Amino acid sequence: MRNDKRRWVVALMAALLLLGAACGGGEEGGEEEGTGTGTETEGDAGAQVEEFPANTTMGKIQEKGELIAGVKYDVPPFGFVDPQTDEVKGFDVDVAQEIADRLGVELNATEAISDNRIPFLKDGTVDIVASTMTFTTDRDVEIDFSEPYYIANGRILVGEGTDDVETLADLKGKSACTALGSTYEGLLKEAGGIDIQLPDTYSECYELIQNGSVDAVVT
Repeated sequence: MRNDKRRWVVALMAALLLLGAACGGGEEGGEEEGTGTGTETEGDAGAQVEEFPANTTMGKIQEKGELIAGVKYDVPPFGFVDPQTDEVKGFDVDVAQEIADRLGVELNATEAISDNRIPFLKDGTVDIVASTMTFTTDRDVEIDFSEPYYIANGRILVGEGTDDVETLADLKGKSACTALGSTYEGLLKEAGGIDIQLPDTYSECYELIQNGSVDAVVT
């Protein structure tokens, strides 16, 4: 039971990328947000459901019966559309599903690309974002981040047979693609001397490198 409870707490903290304003702001609002009624029931997926006060963000999500989570549709294994079933799957989707199950509501996995994740949170299009979002100080000014739940390093994808690109510095004088609004857009611009292509999605970047329009994809 202790391990199961720990997994639930980690999963909850991992994916709640909620706006501070939505949580009520300040320490009192944050404490209230994390305080349920103590009443637990079993949800459809067998998860223990905790009832939250109606005036909290969690309570409002429970009242509408739906958790709207912004996820990516083209970044396997984190978020992608299964071509055989047309279902949205992936690691980030599973995290969001776990939270929905613990709230006793349905999950609505809405596509959120790099450039609209924060606007979606700010205008209420989504309740949370689980969309391979890197924590940065600039973003932290606009939204509240959870504790990191996946640690990864950036990588440069190049075509087969290309052995002269290992760092961003090696891309000077070459062309590289990354998604608009991603962390790597800023890093490529800081590196300088790189012809940068910025489509909306990474799947478009992959098409560009496959047809030889760019030398590398950075993400």
